[in-house]
Amino acid sequence: MARKPRFDIPYLLYHVTARGNNRELIFWEKNDYLAFIKYLTQAKEKYRFSLYAFCLMPNHTHLLLKTTENGSLSRIMQTLHTAYTMYVNRKYTRCGHLFQGRYKSVLVEEEPHLLELLRYIHQNPVRAGLVKEVTDYPYSSYPLYLKDDISGSDDNLLIEREEIFSYFGKRPITQQKRFQAFVEKKKKRSAYQPKQLIRNRIFLGSAEFENRVINTLVNEDSEV
Repeated sequence: MARKPRFDIPYLLYHVTARGNNRELIFWEKNDYLAFIKYLTQAKEKYRFSLYAFCLMPNHTHLLLKTTENGSLSRIMQTLHTAYTMYVNRKYTRCGHLFQGRYKSVLVEEEPHLLELLRYIHQNPVRAGLVKEVTDYPYSSYPLYLKDDISGSDDNLLIEREEIFSYFGKRPITQQKRFQAFVEKKKKRSAYQPKQLIRNRIFLGSAEFENRVINTLVNEDSEV
């Protein structure tokens, strides 16, 4: 089967997923999750991308990020996966690949998908039956959004908390509460099913969005 073309354009939003080989575990204990978050923080400091959400599941990961000219998505993911694989191989005396093939990335149109996809990612542990409530899962970016104050901390450098909160009004005192209500809202069946929308696709967005991206690539090629 031919591989899907990989688009790597700065200042666009990506939903990135990666699975363990044969869907096997990539995290075995708390310190493994913390190590991945440490390497994610280091990659963000190096490449200056914007990170809106992450969720680390036992055998796969979700990232929602926007790249800049400081580093391509492929470079970011190579740095992150190499560092974490080396950590795992040393710790568990193993060798070889940890992740199954290439990571999967989908270009996402911010409006209307940013917030819905952020909610979808944070609710992943609930859908998988790992926890009953979104707030019960410690290995995602959601706890960082719920902290009272992360200004001046490393957590503030990891996620674009203020940018996301700005979608929920102008008053800081109510932004967090509205955000939490949005993420934790339960429905019998969500009308938003990005798993079906994303599967075997390169884009999550309108036809106009796809055309803009393709035109950007065509213009870049013509300038070479």
